[in-house]
Amino acid sequence: MVNFKNMTGIVMLTSVISYGIIFLILFMDNFNSVIETIAKSNVSYVALAYLTRVASLTLHALTFWVLLKMFESRVSVLDTLKVTYVSIFLELLVPIGGITEVGKYYLLTKYRSVSPNQAIASITLHRVILSMTLFAFLMIAVRNLRFSTAYVMLMYIPALALILINLTLLLIPSSKRLEDLVNKVLTKLKMEKVTLTESYVKTLTHIGIKPQYVVLAALVALAERYVNALHGIMLAYLIGININLWQAIIGFDSIYTIIWLYPIVTPGNVGIYELTQTGVLTLVGLSRSYSALLSVFTRVFLVIAEYPLFFLSALLIGVDMKSLVKDVREMEAR
Repeated sequence: MVNFKNMTGIVMLTSVISYGIIFLILFMDNFNSVIETIAKSNVSYVALAYLTRVASLTLHALTFWVLLKMFESRVSVLDTLKVTYVSIFLELLVPIGGITEVGKYYLLTKYRSVSPNQAIASITLHRVILSMTLFAFLMIAVRNLRFSTAYVMLMYIPALALILINLTLLLIPSSKRLEDLVNKVLTKLKMEKVTLTESYVKTLTHIGIKPQYVVLAALVALAERYVNALHGIMLAYLIGININLWQAIIGFDSIYTIIWLYPIVTPGNVGIYELTQTGVLTLVGLSRSYSALLSVFTRVFLVIAEYPLFFLSALLIGVDMKSLVKDVREMEAR
């Protein structure tokens, strides 16, 4: 079982160290020029940076909704948006990998009458589609930036590993052994037991019966990839520099193939994300100071664009956040 008290100290220390390194980079690379850059920020791009951040999150939720519809759930678009916003916010409260997916399962089955097999199939297939579209955009960007073979392999390996992991997660619920484990957890949470094996396999047949939904979900996910890159370009314009689409794809979208494989997670990936993004943006040709500054601006817009949506969604769903955090922690720990 996960010891959350011990983990809290570790993840907070990791966040502090990561941000310390970022600010050290800013100071080492002429801090005065960084301050001048911030002072000369083109505020006309603030709205565009904000809108692209919200649009990316919304497209993420819409991809998920298409898959829920394919598996014949009756959850509405609005409810899917709210569930997605709240689940992503859980990353800030419970720093454990996979907590977003656990949150989606919990909210959908407890508050929106989605069956366990529908929820699991939609969540895992969503991950598969996201990882595949991430890899597709990564291949295009790498080809245009003309990296060396070593750099190409460095970026391809985690992306391909992520696809393999997500495909495995999609198929694992057909295991009887896993079904017994899930029911033990649900019993402890005083929730109804599930019969996953046969019903889950039957649910997965919808992928072959309704392939048009998979295609539509993939197209929406590709749009999310593009908007992520566009958000990066808007942030660059905001601080007065130019980056091309291929640099933005790797620095603001493909980066997730690395983040999702990290063995340590901090609340909302604070520090971890910024430090990784600084390194990736440096790799694609930006200076260390501008890379670090962009990573900080990324966090700023994530907070101002997403967090208000998270709190509003939790209020509209009617979920008690303290109870939610307690329950998903128990589910994740077991």
